[in-house]
Parts: sequence; structure tokens; C-alpha cells
Amino acid sequence: MNGCFAPKSLKLIHQSTAVIREALKNHNFLTSLQCGHLFASPDSLKCFKKALQLHAHMITCGVLIQNTYLNTKLCAMYAASGNMPAARVIFDGIVLKSSFLWNVMVRGYACNNCSLDSLVFVGERIHGEVVVSGFESDVYVANSLVSMYSKFGQMGIARNLFDRMPQRDLTSWNTMLSGYVKNGYPDVALSLLSLLSVSDVRMDRATLVGVLPACAALGAVKQGKEIHAYILRSSLEFDGFFGKCFD
Repeated sequence: MNGCFAPKSLKLIHQSTAVIREALKNHNFLTSLQCGHLFASPDSLKCFKKALQLHAHMITCGVLIQNTYLNTKLCAMYAASGNMPAARVIFDGIVLKSSFLWNVMVRGYACNNCSLDSLVFVGERIHGEVVVSGFESDVYVANSLVSMYSKFGQMGIARNLFDRMPQRDLTSWNTMLSGYVKNGYPDVALSLLSLLSVSDVRMDRATLVGVLPACAALGAVKQGKEIHAYILRSSLEFDGFFGKCFD
């Protein structure tokens, strides 16, 4: 990342290293209050190793346990330094997350060219709010969440949400089918189609248009013919698109 530590932050980090060295020399540990005063969130990788030394000492002291303030400081440090995986580990361990902490993570993803990760992160926050608000069982809200995770390529989470839905409509099924096909799981898409065929939900044209590429990808002639037969039985519109699929 571009930029450098502010002079005040740089001075604090140098001081913290000296204080830690002196504390270890005397076989003492710093208190959480002392760590809080010494800790500074960097704006670049400069002196990052010294900041890591402070983190290591904080772990040794045990001051990080259930200390939201210090963990937030750490999270901000890693995010500002571009180490988003480390920032995420600390973030996930914080029980009470402030708006500042959420903003730290979003800004960290955005500033480190992690646009997709940023979207996923924001999406997870929205999902969390949905759960807290008790709207996860609403079919329209659940469909939106399934669609979101499918677009992010997180089909495992999408399927888990889908399976937990107390009620599924055709949009639920079509979203999952389309997600599997677009994310390279044609075999799973066809397996899900089999479940849909024995459910109370009736397939429509969008369902078949969405799943036919899975047949083509797998060379699944039998399944393709079964879909063709379903089209004829259901009197669905059989246009040029379907004809080309079975040529």
C-alpha cells in the first residue's frame, strides 16, 4: 500500500518496541491499558514487524481475551497493512462488533483490491441482520440470500439456506439450479432437478432454459430427452432455442 505511518504513530510503535523489550528483560508483562496506549494502527507496511511484536506480546500477556478494544485495534492494524485474512480472523473472534469495526473491514477490503471479498463481507452482514430480525424464514428474503451467495460462488452456503427454507417456491429452485450451472456444478444441478420433478412445484420455461446447459456440459442425452418429453407433456412453448438444444 502507498503512504507511511504518521510521525506520531511511528514514534509510538518505536516506543512500544522499547517498552516491550524492557518488560521482557524484567520478566514483566504489560497490562491491557499499557498495550492500548502503545498500540497504533499503521497506514502501510512500514514498521509492521514491530507492530507484530506488540501483538505477540499481547497474546503472551493474555490481555486480548474478551478485550474488544484491543482486538479492534489489532483488526484495524492488519486491515490497514493489507493482511485481510488476519484481520478477518480477529474480526470473527470479536463478539460485540461496533460500527467502527465493520467499517474498518469494509474499508480494508476496498483499499486492498478485494472488491468481491468486500461484497461478500457486506452481504454476510446483511444476512446477519436478517437473522437477528427474524426474516430468514420469509421466502422472498431467503430467495434473495440464496441468489446473493450463488452469485458470489458460495454454493455451499446457498444450498444450506435453501435446504433450511420452510417453504420454497419456483424462484427458490430456479435460483439454485442456475447457481449450480453458472458455478460449474452441472451434475449437482441435474440432481436438484430430479428433486424438483417430484416436488409440488411445477417447472416453467425458465427452469428448463437454466438447466439445459448442464445437460450439454455433461453430454447427458438421456436427461435432455427427459426434459424434452416434459416440455411436450406440459405444453410449454417449444421455440427455436429448445430445438437447437436437442439437435
